[in-house]
Amino acid sequence: MTDLRGKRIGLVLSGGGAKGAYQVGMFRAMEELGIMQRVVSLSGCSIGAYAAAIYALRGNDEYRDFLYNYPQLVDEGETLTSAAMDEAKAQVAAGKVSVEQFVSDRRFWQQEGKGLYRYIRELVSGGAVERCGRHINVCGYSLEKERPIYFDLDRLDDEEKALAIIASGSLQFLLRPVALRGHHLVDGGVVPVICKTPAPADKIPLPPMIAEDVDCIIVNFLIASDSVKRELVPQGIDYFELRPSTPLEEFPGSGTLDFSPEKLESHERIGYRDTIKLFKDCIL
Repeated sequence: MTDLRGKRIGLVLSGGGAKGAYQVGMFRAMEELGIMQRVVSLSGCSIGAYAAAIYALRGNDEYRDFLYNYPQLVDEGETLTSAAMDEAKAQVAAGKVSVEQFVSDRRFWQQEGKGLYRYIRELVSGGAVERCGRHINVCGYSLEKERPIYFDLDRLDDEEKALAIIASGSLQFLLRPVALRGHHLVDGGVVPVICKTPAPADKIPLPPMIAEDVDCIIVNFLIASDSVKRELVPQGIDYFELRPSTPLEEFPGSGTLDFSPEKLESHERIGYRDTIKLFKDCIL
């Protein structure tokens, strides 16, 4: 039995697209248990980066609404056809495209995502991150470095904050790579095919949390088979892993962009149930 009374908690949020609705149920359960009130730091990748920022700044209801509205936010602007995207992907797979072309040529991303850019820029405007009282890190994949890199939002201006969050969830071929501080960034949880010697992705961004002043780390996975290097966690820090008890997709990647209300509602129910079960024996 773990005593979490008075503990400073860090929450690590993994990527997984629409499977992020699991985190809505998780947040709700952790609020009811009194855990979220003790979360002082969040680290997120991809949908987990959106979850970290939106929850910290506006709460769980706003994050839930964001997931239901995500397709409309991404669809705003010009959309390329599936046939055009298939041709672009084939050229990249055949090694006929340079990184410079990939980041600058409009034919390599399907959506403009104007609504998403507008939403995230408004979310972080006016120093909202500094006022929220929680520390936030997000992860993106640098095409130049060919590895994941982390951004501490407190060290960025408002426009850079928005770009770092969007970059973390910019799936290759769906949204354009994001230019930020000398990098062109795509989704931190997926290894980009344009890279010639890529490092692994970091779907579960534990490393930034290791440096945080916390007494307990909770890592949320959206795929039960995913893992992190547990040995990174310093001795003396309580550690929990929250995994889906029921698969959130039929096969890897199949549910990433399934934002149908039925799927989102199902993921949310599972997240709530799993969280209550995990923490039921803790002293809270």
